[in-house]
This record gives sequence, C-alpha cells and structure tokens, in this order.
Amino acid sequence: MDSIIPEYYLNFGLDHSSPAQFTKPIDWWIWNYAINDQKYRRSRPKSPNMIGGNAVQGDKTRSFIHPTTEKEVFIQAHGLGAYLFEKQTIEQAIISAEEFCEEQKLLFSGDDYEHFEEVIRRTPKAIRRGIDAIKEFGIEKQKELASEDDVEWQYPGIDITTVGKTDIQTKSHVYEIKTTWFRKGGKSKKENKLLFRSNSLPSKPMYDHLLQTSFYWKATGKEPVIIYITGNPIKDGNGYVIFTKDNCDELTKDYLENYIETARQTQLVRQNLLKISKTKKDIKKLVQLNFNNSFYWNNFTQQEKQEIQKSWV
Repeated sequence: MDSIIPEYYLNFGLDHSSPAQFTKPIDWWIWNYAINDQKYRRSRPKSPNMIGGNAVQGDKTRSFIHPTTEKEVFIQAHGLGAYLFEKQTIEQAIISAEEFCEEQKLLFSGDDYEHFEEVIRRTPKAIRRGIDAIKEFGIEKQKELASEDDVEWQYPGIDITTVGKTDIQTKSHVYEIKTTWFRKGGKSKKENKLLFRSNSLPSKPMYDHLLQTSFYWKATGKEPVIIYITGNPIKDGNGYVIFTKDNCDELTKDYLENYIETARQTQLVRQNLLKISKTKKDIKKLVQLNFNNSFYWNNFTQQEKQEIQKSWV
C-alpha cells in the first residue's frame, strides 16, 4: 500500500478495505468500520458456525504479530491446512481441528454452547469431505501451494487499496473454501434440547461469495474455484460441490467483471459518504439505521441495539 491515504479515510481510522466489507449493508458497515475500530470488531462475539468453518478450513503452522496487542501469536496447523501444508494424515487433521474447537469452547454459553457442540460433532465429516474435494482437484499434489497469503488490488476510482487473504493458491488457481452448517430451529418439547435445521449445499455460488471471489481473481490473475463443504447429514451426493468456470457461468470472465464493478460501486458510495462527513456524527445523519436490513445485526443483543439506536439518533 504505497499510495497516500486521503484524509477523509484517515479521519475514520481507515487505511484499506477488504473483500468481506463489500457484502455488508451500509448501516452495519458504518457502525463497525466508520464509527468503531478494528479492536472493537475483533472483540465482537463469533458465531459457532464461523468457528466451525475456521476449524475445517484450518491453517498451516505460522506466527504473526497481532495488530491490536502487538504480541506474537502462534497458530498450530489444523484441519484441511494441516493435511495440505503439514502433510498430516486425515485422522491427524481431524484431531487437530477438534483440539482447535476445544480451545474455542470458552467463547460460548447457553444455546450457543449447545450449537457449538453440534458443530464439533459434525466437523470430522466435513474435513473428510473437504479432503475428498481437494483430491478431486489434485490440489495436494501441487508444488506451489500457498495459504493465508495477503493479496491486494485497488479498484478504479477508489482511493484506498483492498487487501484480502486467499484460502488456497496454486500456480494457476485461487480456491475459496466455504463450509455449510445449520441453524437453530427451536427446542424439543420432551428434553428441551436445541433442534437444528441443516443448510443444504448450494446449487450455485452465493452472491456474497462471488463478490469476494471476483476480487481474488482480479488480485491474483488466477482462475477462481469455489468449494462448498458440509458436515451435515446428506441423502445423496458426496458432501461437497465444486464450482469452476466450466460448470458455473458466474465464474467466467464477463460475470466476474460485473461483480468487480458492483463491488467498486459499493465502495464508491461509501467513499463519497466519508468525503462529505467531517465527523462520525455527520455520517450517521446520512444513513438510516435498520436492524431488519440484514442478518448481520443478529449477533447484537437487544440492549446493544438499543444503545446503537440511541447513539444514532
């Protein structure tokens, strides 16, 4: 990021964007990115499904300096990352993912704890299916493998660069790994235990994922592949689905360019809001707060929403 960051971004503590931001509604983005900082975002509760996805996708053994605490953080290889980059066996990859999950249990309580317990139970099956998908593409045989690499690209007309981390890269492809889990569906009358409704594998890539994938395609210049994995019970199929340009029009060049333009326009709207807002109070006046706008607000408690509403008004 060699370019000079404009003052209207720095006024709000912003020096870059990320692919995950494109898919968020404008009011949610303002609260989490323009009003609050990275420390606040990192302190927000994580969902059981999100932690489960991290466990399955996994990581290689690495360390980095935490941007908030400025302390070195060590990550032990687990899940698919352990299988691919540390050459662990399937069973070792599963055990390492389960150990990762055990370390995260303290994040949850009540219904969320019960939800996470179910995620852990389904994790081994998700990893086995993920490895089957990797083998189908022959990814594990590639010599030039990379994971969690920072890539960046600056959208035309946007005055800051966008930075993201790729899931898996080979010499010719960039892979996005997505896990499909389940949602809470009430409680059983007899045992008062949570019931779960499994999400099925998609018949085509989700819109949000296509927006993100188009960025990685443009930033790396490599052919994109999206792999969906599930640990849920299935009636037929192999528990995963792979989308490429050969079986999915949305991953062809013309479609990807359209997603690039959509993401660019989303960023342009936000950039213009920052330009005409001198303070955080100013920017809140320009956008209506709507908690019904997106499920992204669902992990805020009612009390938190009331406090946000009060500060917004």
